[in-house]
Amino acid sequence: MNYYPFHLGDYAAHTAHLEPMEDLAYRRMLDLYYRTEFPLPSETAAICRLIRMKGHEEAVEAVLHEFFENMEQGWVHARCEAEIAKMQDKQAKARASAQASVNARSTNAQRTLNERPTVVELPTPTPTPTPKKDISTAAQSHPPAGGLAAGFAEFWEAWPKGERKHDKAKCLEHWKRNHLGEKAPAIAADIAVKRTTQKWQDGFCEAPLVYLRGKRWEDGVVPEAQKPATAAITVPSKADEQTAALLAEQAEHAALSQSPGATAARIAAMAKLSIRRVTA
Repeated sequence: MNYYPFHLGDYAAHTAHLEPMEDLAYRRMLDLYYRTEFPLPSETAAICRLIRMKGHEEAVEAVLHEFFENMEQGWVHARCEAEIAKMQDKQAKARASAQASVNARSTNAQRTLNERPTVVELPTPTPTPTPKKDISTAAQSHPPAGGLAAGFAEFWEAWPKGERKHDKAKCLEHWKRNHLGEKAPAIAADIAVKRTTQKWQDGFCEAPLVYLRGKRWEDGVVPEAQKPATAAITVPSKADEQTAALLAEQAEHAALSQSPGATAARIAAMAKLSIRRVTA
């Protein structure tokens, strides 16, 4: 028995006087009795071994003499015997009901078979010959070269190297299961475009398994436009500065020679020239 009724009130009323070890021994003896559906052995030592109570023989014997009856087949418990007999009767009725149901179904099936109308055999029609196909012109479908793994090696080789390039076996399994060999050209073209993007060149690309599961080749990525070349900034050299200063001096000399007070202006210009040479 995997189940037996346990009435808490009845048990508490009859076992309130037991010591803790006696109560534990009684509960274990009841479990053993219902599990085996047979009286307990006559030897106390055997009972202690079966209920894991070695060293507590006194508690076991006290419970045996109070709640069990020593008979030829062993220590018998009246309430346990009644519950076991009730359960066995219930099981026998269930088996009989199941067998009756099986017999009824078998009888109904046989009756239905006997009541079927007689089948009249009709002459077998002559089969029409099927025209032969022209093998030379018939379209033949061939699986892609490499089977279900076709194109995977190229996909894995084209994927950028990095820390996220892993799970090759899982990628191959997903590739085969979803027949991605048919999508290999589109996937290769998409990877070629994405390798030119700044995001992938900086190493920010998803894991290949994430790419395949998300069907990222269908996102429609557009190639990034080329950045305009930066105009070169020409820095004047020191020689160019000296040439510009010399031209400015000549212009000043020409202006002084054509205006009144040329002498005073010439002296001032010479002073400026001396200062520029010193700072240069």
